Amino acid sequence: MRNPVHGTRQQGRSASVNHHPSSRASPPTHARPISSCVRTASRLATASTRRKKRKTETRHDDLRARLRKLGLYGMLARWDEIATKPWLDELLNIEEAERQRRSLARRIRHASIGAFKPIVDGYQANPSVQR
Repeated sequence: MRNPVHGTRQQGRSASVNHHPSSRASPPTHARPISSCVRTASRLATASTRRKKRKTETRHDDLRARLRKLGLYGMLARWDEIATKPWLDELLNIEEAERQRRSLARRIRHASIGAFKPIVDGYQANPSVQR
């Protein structure tokens, strides 16, 4: 019978028996850190191999994502022409704010809530309430 933790054969033990962790033999230690995952013994990464993005690359990626989200594909097609324009960020801010305003107005209109009437103006269900 195989031990699922160490991958070795167990002699005379049932796999369904839950043994106390301290009674098991500890795994061998290595000079270099290894992964805590039982299935793989790959070495842990100590430093990222990806290069860090510069601020302008991150800004451009953010602007392109905002253009894509807004569906402004014509501007994405001409990205090389408009990427450095100073008005681009302000244009996206205005467009996002206007779409958010129109979305809220549309949701309120379709909710059929109607106008609110303050309780002070009269609550007719209980005529015993005095003003």
